[in-house]
Order: sequence, then structure tokens, then C-alpha cells
Amino acid sequence: MKSQMILIVEDSEEDYESVLRAFKTVHLNNPFMWCKSGRMALDYLRGEGAFKGIDGRQRPGLILLDLNMP
Repeated sequence: MKSQMILIVEDSEEDYESVLRAFKTVHLNNPFMWCKSGRMALDYLRGEGAFKGIDGRQRPGLILLDLNMP
């Protein structure tokens, strides 16, 4: 069974790296997608903008969202 992709929506690279370290500590090997803004995340989910026409785009099984983004 293929691992579900995790979408991380976080504007801070430092916080993103902290999340990755935490997942590696518990040996979580799921693929990750990092979006630096809510707009970028919506474009990814809808297949629009920079993600338009990209084949093989996975739907996330989990979305981690920073609620304190501008």
C-alpha cells in the first residue's frame, strides 16, 4: 500500500524543518509537499497556477496548516 502524502502549509522554513525533524524521529516515511502560503496550497489542491497540468500530483491524506499565516 502506498503511503499517503502529507501537505504542509507553513510560511516559516524553520517551522517546516521542525515538523520534518519530528516526523523523522518517529520514522514517518510519508512523502511531503510544502506550500509556503494558503494561495499556493489552494493552487496545488485545485491543480491551478504553478501546478496546472502537472501529472502525478497526489491528493494529500493529511493537511497540516499554520493558522497564523498572513
